[in-house]
Amino acid sequence: MLVHSIYKSKKQYKPKSLAKIIKPKYIYTMSVELAELFLSKPDLAASTRAQYTSHYKKIVDALDTQIRLSSPSAIIKAFEEIYLTASSKWSAISVPVIIYQNNNLPLDKLNTYRDLIFQQKAEHLKDRNKSKNETLPQLNQLTAYLKKLIDEDNYRSYAINYLLTTYGVRNEDVDCFITSDKNQLTDITKNYLLVQASQIQWIRNVYKTAKTYGKKKIAIKNTAFRIAVSQLPQEEWLLVDPKGEHVQPSSIGRFIQDRTLNGLSEGDIFKILVRDITQKGKNVLSKLKQFSEWRGTDIKTIAESYDLDLE
Repeated sequence: MLVHSIYKSKKQYKPKSLAKIIKPKYIYTMSVELAELFLSKPDLAASTRAQYTSHYKKIVDALDTQIRLSSPSAIIKAFEEIYLTASSKWSAISVPVIIYQNNNLPLDKLNTYRDLIFQQKAEHLKDRNKSKNETLPQLNQLTAYLKKLIDEDNYRSYAINYLLTTYGVRNEDVDCFITSDKNQLTDITKNYLLVQASQIQWIRNVYKTAKTYGKKKIAIKNTAFRIAVSQLPQEEWLLVDPKGEHVQPSSIGRFIQDRTLNGLSEGDIFKILVRDITQKGKNVLSKLKQFSEWRGTDIKTIAESYDLDLE
């Protein structure tokens, strides 16, 4: 609470609003239990920390008290009021679970609830994938779209779609700096397309699971891809807007979908790749393992996410 009068003055002191004195992002004071959560999970990505903070605020607002002071029944009731889908519940349930763990509170009811959410999420995903499979284009349509892009000399869109369609990667993986100078490769906060005489070295330092799988390098010798990247301005990002400015992380998804067939997302494209492998039925496990390596995703996760039976 601001003090309205600090000392006597001829001019009456008028307190400013808190938002003007303190930058807006600092108005929210982190609670002890949320701070402890982050201390117990030091490897959380910045995006996950932001997501957990958002979920924490919603949960404590609904509870009107701290999570560690709330019963499992109260937490479950709050979840049912706040979150309408199993996927949103799943993204939030780790917050109370970790806080309960940190405070040595009994987890039986929360773990049972988490298992229920997982089952609901799996059923929803199964139904959604079935629906998606009926509407998504076939892989040969993606291949035809790639040919159309290179024939029209649309090199930037071709390079983006080639990486997504060939390797089944995520949006962040495609955010690369194009260079022919090896000395540029020292910044581990960037991904690179290194243009060489006979190949393009694709170097990924930044992607969703980099902390688990580390830096990834792929030598791409495909002629059309080499031509496309070589025709683009060097010492520039692959993802640039019409003004030549690097696309911001928050806009990458929309930027890429504006350049894919029918506005497909990277997730849609990966579904098409997985569907094509399973429908053809040849060397399914070995091919999925290859995508697992390229994408940086455990093959079990791929099987669960796309409802595959790999036994």
